[in-house]
Amino acid sequence: MANLLFFVSSMESGGAERIAALLANTWASRGHSVTLVPTYSQRGECHHHLASGVKLVFLADIVDTTQRSIRSRVRRLQGIRQLMKQSQPDAVVSFLSNVNTAVLLSAIGLGVRVVVSERIYPPLHPLSGLQTWLRKRMYPRAAAVVMQSERGIEWLKQTIPGSHGVVLYNPVQFPLPDSNAPWCPVQSIPSEAKLMLAVGRLDPQKGFDQLLHAFTQAATHHPEWHLAVLGEGAERATLENIIAQSTCADRIHLMGQVGNLGDWYERADLFVLSSRYEGFPNALLEAMSYGVAAISTACATGPDEIIEHGVNGWLLEDVDLNSDFYDSLAQALAHLMGDAQLRTQLGLEAQEIKQNLTPQHIAEQWEQLLMVDSPATGPH
Repeated sequence: MANLLFFVSSMESGGAERIAALLANTWASRGHSVTLVPTYSQRGECHHHLASGVKLVFLADIVDTTQRSIRSRVRRLQGIRQLMKQSQPDAVVSFLSNVNTAVLLSAIGLGVRVVVSERIYPPLHPLSGLQTWLRKRMYPRAAAVVMQSERGIEWLKQTIPGSHGVVLYNPVQFPLPDSNAPWCPVQSIPSEAKLMLAVGRLDPQKGFDQLLHAFTQAATHHPEWHLAVLGEGAERATLENIIAQSTCADRIHLMGQVGNLGDWYERADLFVLSSRYEGFPNALLEAMSYGVAAISTACATGPDEIIEHGVNGWLLEDVDLNSDFYDSLAQALAHLMGDAQLRTQLGLEAQEIKQNLTPQHIAEQWEQLLMVDSPATGPH
């Protein structure tokens, strides 16, 4: 059994946080001691379910600040170092660039094995000048830098030589557990309707503006289809304005956060990932694991390593994701909206994705990287 210290930015409703909770819970179920530390958020509710074997420690409680001043940043570094000294971990895991550099700085001289992870394709999520400088100098100190795609590894080799890059995909939890704020599909979607589903933060990255235009264009000829977008974010007002001008406004639903994603995947007839860029999209993996036919942009990065076009999904390639691409997306949507047999075929093949990405299998890969004994082979 190993003592693992796991640093994340927060435990709110993001994809990185969801994977952090899933990994922490899986490690705890495998006999490890896991302490999960949100480093940049105030103390508050954890959006994700944590197993009883996972200890949640908010850094804000230790340093008594969440401000962005230089003094507060120094205090956070001191707090992280204090936690490492007190807990004496066998290994430290860190998610997200700013957390990674803070953890690596704090670990200098402690002899602790630190594995950091980028959760999105770095060139499409630029950092400040200081953070870029720190990342270049700190990442070679890490025992490993986990990337989520082969393209990410190539970026790491070219940008931060001397770093030890490893690709580890996200695990897929199936079935998904329910959490707070369940909202059943039957409450919003007519039982006789076909449902197109999109899931993610309401942010320009996710391309929901393009999706709304594309759905309006395609659904004009498919009146039985409704679109539901699950998620919340700063772009809600912009998207509501687009919907207000749509001829299909009564069939487009911004549902906000829901706590029962599994029910929505089971109800969906088609899933759409319209992102301009990604890391390794959890929502796409989840939808496919539920057997939902999926359309995705071939954005950087992830979808082209998940979807084999025309076999287990539909990949929208050769489009400029920096400009309007809703015409191409609308054509793809209309194609699958009108072909139930193809949707069934793609959905059946899509379910295979969960076989190699189970939480237990991915947790084992992390254990090998962390060089801790797996309960299956090592001492308890």
